[in-house]
Amino acid sequence: MKTVSKYFDKLQEETISRFSVLYDYYDYDALRNSISSWLIQQLKCTYDRSYAQLFSKNIDISGVKERDYLQKLLLCGDGIILAGIRFYNLDIKKPFVDIVAFSGSFDWSECKRLIKQQWAMFNPERIRILHHNNHKVNIDCSLNELDQTVHIGKLRDVIKYQSYSNIELVRSLDPAKTACFVNECYQMIYNQGYVRTKATPANLDELSDCLINGTLHEAYLDNKMIGVFATRWGNIDFIEGHVVIEEVIHPSFHGMGIAKQIQATVALKIYESKNANNNLIGTIHEKNIASQKTATGVGRKAILCYEFFDIIE
Repeated sequence: MKTVSKYFDKLQEETISRFSVLYDYYDYDALRNSISSWLIQQLKCTYDRSYAQLFSKNIDISGVKERDYLQKLLLCGDGIILAGIRFYNLDIKKPFVDIVAFSGSFDWSECKRLIKQQWAMFNPERIRILHHNNHKVNIDCSLNELDQTVHIGKLRDVIKYQSYSNIELVRSLDPAKTACFVNECYQMIYNQGYVRTKATPANLDELSDCLINGTLHEAYLDNKMIGVFATRWGNIDFIEGHVVIEEVIHPSFHGMGIAKQIQATVALKIYESKNANNNLIGTIHEKNIASQKTATGVGRKAILCYEFFDIIE
């Protein structure tokens, strides 16, 4: 633990500096405290068996031991890297290494070789990094791919996009019914030949949590359910806010601007009942162009992004 704690300050200051763009959305002290709390938890994952067991109790990979799932602190040149193994969409055939935090200067080519060596038992082919859209980490590699964008919008800005409509928003009191509608919409979207966006529908447990700890609304037009929008208070890494958990519109009503109207209306409800200085946040997969347009259309800009980089030599 002493080895872990001695790197905390360097990693904290570098992370705060890399994401200074977030001061446009968060109070300085609040953001600093959020990053500190998050980083403490991430460093704990380098030695906490209960963290490793989240993987080992659910995954059986030949030759892999429980401790292999712990996150690791790596020294590379004059730099420090905190990273851990992940599996894309929980698929053990798609392992990658998440770069949680880093500090100092180092050769990324050497870093990739070190990562490949340290997690050789999983044979990862990619690393993933969260960075600011206008200040990306410069990594020389043969392939990079955007994974998700992180959209952030101040509630007081999102509500400006509300306009008159005859869409009625009703608070769901039956998450099971709402979950059925969500699943039906996703299946119809897939059946109509749309490219799968890698996004998966929110399940019953997630929607039930939104009902208790956030918002869960059904949208109706002429007494017919046409959409669902769900949020809950939470985090995307160290970013706090009202997280969009589900947003789906029945395919018959796509392209009518309904999703923007729903987001703005729900934002107003949150604004009037919660801390007005909070933000509406969420991640959107790279191929989900429609949701990206909706988010930016109501003032939720793509501020950060998760990006994959190839580590195959």
